[in-house]
Amino acid sequence: MLLVTLAARPAHALLCGGAVACACGDTVQTSTTLTADLGPCTHVGLNVQSGVVLDCAGHTISGDGGTGASYGVNLDGATAATVRNCRVTGFGRGLRIRGGASNRLESNQSAGNTYGIDVAGATAAGPSVDDVIVGNLITDSGDEGIHLGVGTQGAELDDNVFLRSAYENVYLLQATACTLTGNISEDAGAASFYVKHATDNVFSHNVARDKLVHVRGSSSGNVFDGNALDGVGLTFQAYLEDNPPGWTFPHDNSVLYGFVVNNTTCFRFLGAYDNVVDRSVVTGCTPFSNAPLGGQESSGNLVQVIEAVADVDGDGIDNPWDPCTDVDGDGFGEPDFSSNTCPEDDCPRDYDPLQLDSDGDGIGDACDNCPLVPNVDQLDDDADGIGDACDTCRDTDHDGFGQAGDACGRDNCPDRANPGGGSQARNVRYR
Repeated sequence: MLLVTLAARPAHALLCGGAVACACGDTVQTSTTLTADLGPCTHVGLNVQSGVVLDCAGHTISGDGGTGASYGVNLDGATAATVRNCRVTGFGRGLRIRGGASNRLESNQSAGNTYGIDVAGATAAGPSVDDVIVGNLITDSGDEGIHLGVGTQGAELDDNVFLRSAYENVYLLQATACTLTGNISEDAGAASFYVKHATDNVFSHNVARDKLVHVRGSSSGNVFDGNALDGVGLTFQAYLEDNPPGWTFPHDNSVLYGFVVNNTTCFRFLGAYDNVVDRSVVTGCTPFSNAPLGGQESSGNLVQVIEAVADVDGDGIDNPWDPCTDVDGDGFGEPDFSSNTCPEDDCPRDYDPLQLDSDGDGIGDACDNCPLVPNVDQLDDDADGIGDACDTCRDTDHDGFGQAGDACGRDNCPDRANPGGGSQARNVRYR
């Protein structure tokens, strides 16, 4: 009888990193740089422990696309771990943070996963606190580009790009005190940024295209500062919650500066109250609308917008993308245009290349009605072009007489012109 002996296949270590190469399902316990692609994996690509740096050096971690392929890179309860330069595809969740704190996802690409990045905090691992997600490219997600879920606190999302998610590109659900700066969202299926029951988050200088920014439910205290909404609007909308049942209403959120370019309505309030829009530049749209929803009137919403043509300074660059919106052509930008990188103009409507401000009140000499006396309010009661702070004759009825103490003598009838010589100079009582 012929006996054939097969060499035993060595079992791969469950822990990897350093000199030990990684295989699907391993846990990276020592900082490592991948030297080859990994996968296709049937369950987990790699788990990452606290304090570890996983640098994929551009290599791909792939799942087999089946229902068992759960996580491409999994940080479960980790603290101060870093994952960078990975390409992840074919998983339910491309990159996942579950609990822990101060983890960093940097310069990764997540493509073709159900969720591009998932941050979960309502788990046995506890909340997810102060994670940094920066410079990642998230494309073609089957559901959401990034999900910041319940229990996510203080996450920082900077300079990421989210493209072509089937539903929301960016979803915040009961996330708190997160900051999102310089992110770009395009071609989402449902919403560019979707904010539900989320509080005290700051969205700054992000770009949203193709689908609206949607703030729903009990969301409050969120600040939208200097964002560019290109072809879309921003909607604050009540939400009918299932558990516990009842309507919830967005309130006390703020929109500061920024741009909305849209052909319908810029800001919609549906059962939302006490929200503020302050000095947003809007183009091509009805500035706002209010409507009741869920038994709640859209009341107390304060909206102040600057309606402008697409290219207000005529330099060939539309306002949201113009690094210096400069109507008077002096090299200094309009103060209400938050895309400016040039210095702010102290006289936005007057050519003033020297930007002299002799009295230091923030208003340039070229347009200051009291250039040598500080007067931020620029009050000029008699409309003579000389501010009240330095006017020696505040003569509101233009009869040559002014207020008490003025050089031109006191007007005994300040609301009606009566230039009648001596009768103005003194009051005479007849006995």
